[in-house]
Amino acid sequence: MCVIIYKPAGMVLPAERIIEAAATVNHDGCGLCTPQSMVKSLDFDEFRMYLNMVKRTEPCLIHFRWATNGSIRQSNCHPFFDNKSQTFFMHNGVMPMPKGVTADITDSEAVFRRYFAPAIQRSGLWSRALTRQINAHSGFSRLAFMQGDEVRLSGTWYDVDGCKFSNLHFMNFKW
Repeated sequence: MCVIIYKPAGMVLPAERIIEAAATVNHDGCGLCTPQSMVKSLDFDEFRMYLNMVKRTEPCLIHFRWATNGSIRQSNCHPFFDNKSQTFFMHNGVMPMPKGVTADITDSEAVFRRYFAPAIQRSGLWSRALTRQINAHSGFSRLAFMQGDEVRLSGTWYDVDGCKFSNLHFMNFKW
């Protein structure tokens, strides 16, 4: 199961041992976004360099992937970005693949591009239209959207030292 970590502005990143445990258990790629940047990688050591550049003053979303849909390749790592709404998206869980999708993409990207991004483009990040799409398509998934400095989380999240985690399954691995 993938994991998303949300570091709010003003907070520090989680401890290195937590980051390493998340990457070890979810070893099919990693990614992060801040309001000004996005990085995707299949190499954790390379990715760690980008983590070290994250500023305390900015919010950050981090994703470690455990592939369930779509092949293991950099383009299938999260986040996904919508140019029109300037919104980043990450997902933890499994969502039904929309009908007609034949490309080698994840369920996360397919649902984001088909349902969530259009709702954000039409009505905004905090709109009822997006809430309806989330309720219709996400099931028990955890979702994270970032648009500028604003972050919208959906689903059940866990607080650890000021950061939010989409799940804590990986923590049993290396505590």
